[in-house]
Amino acid sequence: MANTGKPETGSATPPGGQGAPGIAELERLAAVHRQTLDALMEANRVALEAAQAVARRHMEILQAAMGDAAMAMRRFGTLGPAEVAGRQAERVAAAQAQALANMRDVAAAIQATNAAVLTVLGAGAPAAAADTGAAEPRRG
Repeated sequence: MANTGKPETGSATPPGGQGAPGIAELERLAAVHRQTLDALMEANRVALEAAQAVARRHMEILQAAMGDAAMAMRRFGTLGPAEVAGRQAERVAAAQAQALANMRDVAAAIQATNAAVLTVLGAGAPAAAADTGAAEPRRG
């Protein structure tokens, strides 16, 4: 080929046959970002499912409390004032114990969700750090 002084077109490989400089690094960085986004999407899915489960549990708790209150009102309608006062104290103690158990149940579900989300996010972090070289000390 004659040298016309113009750069050749149609060749993506620079002299020396090494490919475009920086392309491999950009592709690796894009892959790391894809992994990070995949981990974030999975963590979001886990968190959303857990939030829905907690909301369902809250609804179950509310429905049970309303049913218990309605039943108690029907029973109290047939009792005298002294008996009603005694039964109300019993109901309050039982309701407090149930509320505490429900709070523990919901708190345990939230803690399990937090652990699951952190596991999902943590699983992608070492791979991303290794792929970007962040896990290696810098030289220079």
